[in-house]
Amino acid sequence: MTVVVYKQLLANNLRQSVCEIGLEEFILMQDNDPKHTSRLVSNWLDEKDVQVLDWLQKSPDLNPIEAVLALVKYKLVNLKKMN
Repeated sequence: MTVVVYKQLLANNLRQSVCEIGLEEFILMQDNDPKHTSRLVSNWLDEKDVQVLDWLQKSPDLNPIEAVLALVKYKLVNLKKMN
């Protein structure tokens, strides 16, 4: 996906999705992928008054998918020990 495609994806879907969910306010959470932090996307988000969650670079403890996988691995290891 390119920066232009990502921006267009946001333009076509972000507000509509927020309305369909019924949120009055929201903060966009995205990682530090270069297309997410590009000047084009950042300027568009600023123009649309979209708040973006500040995200620390290379912070594994803030990656929810990695956190869930670590928990699953921990549970599986302990399950094997019990059997």
